[in-house]
Amino acid sequence: MELYFLILLCVIIILSYFYNYISSKIKVPSVILLILTGVFIKYIINATRFNFEIPMDILSVVGTLGLILIVFEGAIELELKHKKRKVINRAFFSASIQIILAALLIGLIIYLLTGTNFKNAIIYALPLSVISSAIAIPSAHILTNEKKEFITYESTMSDIIGIILFNFIVSNNVINLLNISGFAFSIVITLILSAVISILLLLMLNKIQLKAKLMFLLSLLVLLYASGKLLHLSSLILVLILGLVINNHHLITDKFKKFFNRELIEEDHKILKTITQEMSFLVRTLFFVIFGFSIDFGLIADFKTIYTGSLILLCIYFLRFFYLKLIIKSHLFPEIFIAPRGLITILLYYSIPIQYKIINFEDSIIVFVILVSSVLMAVGLITSNMSIIEENINKN
Repeated sequence: MELYFLILLCVIIILSYFYNYISSKIKVPSVILLILTGVFIKYIINATRFNFEIPMDILSVVGTLGLILIVFEGAIELELKHKKRKVINRAFFSASIQIILAALLIGLIIYLLTGTNFKNAIIYALPLSVISSAIAIPSAHILTNEKKEFITYESTMSDIIGIILFNFIVSNNVINLLNISGFAFSIVITLILSAVISILLLLMLNKIQLKAKLMFLLSLLVLLYASGKLLHLSSLILVLILGLVINNHHLITDKFKKFFNRELIEEDHKILKTITQEMSFLVRTLFFVIFGFSIDFGLIADFKTIYTGSLILLCIYFLRFFYLKLIIKSHLFPEIFIAPRGLITILLYYSIPIQYKIINFEDSIIVFVILVSSVLMAVGLITSNMSIIEENINKN
């Protein structure tokens, strides 16, 4: 049995590399292919009448690791330069405004359709309001550098802001000025701690002589994230800031040269980037295959699921169109379609406390929104690529 499982695991990883190659050619996000692989594996297992189920706890643990690694991977790609301030501000306000408006609008739909109280509806709406960096960032590699940068910042900030708002609403029975002040104070404390810890870890990275120190750093990062969650801090901010500090270490090392060996840090930075990309790839692969394995297409085909899911998707893309077109007056295509829901949506949804559960809200609605938003993104990327090819042909 162990050997069969090992063979299956290796085949999945090999297929995932192959999917990445296909994705670069046909512009279909590899995530969709991974989900379909999970669905196919479940079909084969059911056909052989072999009873096998994957506990949701495993999906949650793999998803949390994936979230940490994906945000960290995105952060160590970003450069903090004065000329980047404009795109950072655009991405921050884009993520913030769209999450708040989407949560209110989707919450209203859930409130009207389920008859629950509005707070419960908002708690359910928040996971559906967050852009998945786990899907958006890998898929954005085919775009121009400017667009890729915006999508990376926007989706990463969307994850962080979404988690912060979700934890705040879930943790407070009543929303008042005192709770908001305490929440703002905790964010400030998290930012200060994140900056201090990041500099200390950078110093540690410079001083430790062990060859396996980068795995030590990643393990410490996960430990700090989990510890921060237990203390009700916004741990994802730590992940983001650490990645930014490591990728922009010159801003610190140039000012404190006697404490840092810049050449050594740059060498470790390259290795850390490679390790993070490989681990992120592995965890993302396992998460979406497991997610595909857990899907029941019979429930997705239900009229109520399609109706509710379609209304939610209309809200998502209407707000995205409104913001891109009328507020920041940015490109509409293909950015309007790069608003997938995915890993973070699943993690937040399954972490909703039992006292806020809505009995008549089906899990299949979440799956429907994730699948359709991923397909729409794929269509947008494929169409965008075809337009670029056509333009190049016309120019020649």
